[in-house]
Amino acid sequence: SLADERSLVAKVHLRPMSRWDPNPGCGRGDGGPMKRLITAAVALSALVLLVPACMSPYQGNMVGPKVAILSDSLLADPTGAHLEFFLGDTHQTSRLAIPGATSYEMVQAARDWANAVDIAVISLGTNDAFAITDRGQTIANTYDNGYTPIRDAFSNASCIVFLTLDEQMPHVRDGVNAELNDWWRVHALYWPDRYRLADWNLTVAFFGGYGSMTVDGVHPNPFGSQVMAEIIETQVNQCPTW
Repeated sequence: SLADERSLVAKVHLRPMSRWDPNPGCGRGDGGPMKRLITAAVALSALVLLVPACMSPYQGNMVGPKVAILSDSLLADPTGAHLEFFLGDTHQTSRLAIPGATSYEMVQAARDWANAVDIAVISLGTNDAFAITDRGQTIANTYDNGYTPIRDAFSNASCIVFLTLDEQMPHVRDGVNAELNDWWRVHALYWPDRYRLADWNLTVAFFGGYGSMTVDGVHPNPFGSQVMAEIIETQVNQCPTW
């Protein structure tokens, strides 16, 4: 609930930092082989880059529920490493975080994971919003070609946790982030056991924007990075498991 989120944010403390590789990639810190190599087309302004990436091998409690973490740069290291560290005693985690990725560019990755996941963590939409405001993309495209197929890909998971987009910072224009958040808010309202919100927007509002953000107004600062991992962990721990 929002009350739970406010309580967590109000008393959050800095937990021990996990070990993380400042040069993340396939076979980072855990040293394991990459599970699958994919090529993601990431549109940056007018430039299209081919970014090699991989789903990391599962790590953590190898008899716990399997958690798939699908994200753009927000859950790249160090935030993603913190989240894996926080969940490691109770869950298995596998992560794919591609800087610059939109939701519709990550659909195939979700489908590749689908049958082997108990809980999905989704942090996508920031780059969709930039595509909408800067490059003429439509909100409907994110709904129809991004969020919907990702949601459906994880239909066998017991729970999907969505990290809400920031609606507070100056770069957020025309209410696009709020509209993208609302798609998931409706799901969480009607099916609260299956869809849960890790409310990053509320966190940014609570700490006054740059209290949790870097100067780019998009990514969390070191403090915000740990808080972001904490609020996701809280929601994952409240997911039902089958």
